[in-house]
Order: sequence, then C-alpha cells, then structure tokens
Amino acid sequence: MGAGQVIAIDPIRYRREFATKMGATVTLDPNAEGEGIVERVRELCKGPNDRRFAGGTTWGRAGNAVMARGADFVVEAAGLQAFPPKAESQPDPTNVKTVQQAWDCTRMGGHVMLMGFTLQPVPFPGATLALLGRTIHPGQQGGLHMMRDIPRYVKLIEKGTLDAKSMITKRYTLDQAKQAVQDTADRTIIIGVIEFA
Repeated sequence: MGAGQVIAIDPIRYRREFATKMGATVTLDPNAEGEGIVERVRELCKGPNDRRFAGGTTWGRAGNAVMARGADFVVEAAGLQAFPPKAESQPDPTNVKTVQQAWDCTRMGGHVMLMGFTLQPVPFPGATLALLGRTIHPGQQGGLHMMRDIPRYVKLIEKGTLDAKSMITKRYTLDQAKQAVQDTADRTIIIGVIEFA
C-alpha cells in the first residue's frame, strides 16, 4: 500500500519474526521497550527532516510538537488476554494500556483502528481527544464487509498480490476444531485454517 515503514509490536518472538517475513520494516517487543514504547514509535516516525513545509515532521518533545509526531495509521490488535498464553505474555492482559498506547503512538490527524478487545473502560485525556484530532475506527473483524471484501481478497489472491498461503501457520481437520481454538487462545499459532475436506 506504499507505507514508508511498517512497525510491528508483539511480545511473542515468532510473531515478530513472522511480521518481518510479511513485510514489517521494524519489530518491537513491548515487554523489552516498557514505558518507552510510545516515544520509540514516535522517534521511528520522525520523517526525513524537521521542516513541515519540506515534507518533514516536527521533532520536538514539547507539548504541541509531540502531538505532531507519531504514526499515520495504527492498528491495535492485541486483544484481551483471556487465557494465560503458552508464549510470552502481553504487558497488559486487560488491553486497556495497549489501546491508550495505540492512541498515543498516532500523530495528530492520524488514524487508529481498534481491533483488539477490552472489557474495561479506557480513559482518554479530554483535551487531547477534543483538540488534537485523531480518527478512531472501530475495527471488529477489521471493518470487514463480507459481500464487498471477500471478492476483493479472492481477486488479490488470484493475482498473486496477496499470498494467503504463507500466512497460514497451521492446518486442522474438522475434528481438530477445538484444538484450533485452543491454539489460538494459547497464542501458539498466527493463522490456523480448518479444512473441511
């Protein structure tokens, strides 16, 4: 889609490696980055220079300058950690902090898609929410519209633009469907496919 860079953040090593294989230019471990993850993303999104009228982004760390720094598009897909994973755990099992960090990583005027899920209220700073415009897109199922999007995906797969086979990390028979759900909960797979034949 022409992104200058794609930053993938995941606590699970094999998922970071998979993200690199799929085209991520930078991968970060949120457990290793700790509280500095938002600033790290902002630094990675500085742009070619600090002159706005020459295609750059303000690099300062003062109040207003910070809001101009960050990613153009952020997709938060961590989700609620309902079961203890068999791989590395995410920093916030409730996903509240992750949603807040997704907001903070997005530059003023940018877009945040919230695909993850949390059962807790998520507080946002009122002034920032009102004055420093970011667009929040609710994204359960990625905003998928079956009748519109499935034919698009099929065309992309047929053209070879989208390599769906390389995204599948494990295949299951119909009898193994329960195990497929468990593996997903355990975060030991990325994409599992249940084959009916």
